[in-house]
Amino acid sequence: MRCTIVSQSNIELIWSSVEKFISDAFSKHNGDETEEDTRKLLELGKAQLWIAHDPRGIRAAAVTRLATVPSGRRVCFCMACGGRGLAEWLDAGMKEIEKFAKANRCDVVRLSGRRGWREAFKPLGYKEPFVILEKALHSV
Repeated sequence: MRCTIVSQSNIELIWSSVEKFISDAFSKHNGDETEEDTRKLLELGKAQLWIAHDPRGIRAAAVTRLATVPSGRRVCFCMACGGRGLAEWLDAGMKEIEKFAKANRCDVVRLSGRRGWREAFKPLGYKEPFVILEKALHSV
């Protein structure tokens, strides 16, 4: 299994092959980004699209975004990730994303998602340094 970053110029060409994976990721979380916002960031070159693939085709897709947070730390945020056969691509995919983050002077790779991800990422050395809790103050 290989994990490859997709060049900004090829995002439109490949989108129909990864859209379901990204849509599935957004349907299962309540984060700050939307699928539409993420697609715009990709098209503007402000986020990165990754694909996990083998001879059978594309098995998964992920989106990352690099940012400097107010403390000055550089963070590689994993904004969305979805696909089939998690055990087949997770390790290789995260190693490539981590290499990319290091090459771009990031201090950490940060992701958020549903609780099930916690157990999947522990063997890769990811810890749960904090929990995000929220309460809506008005009806949505």
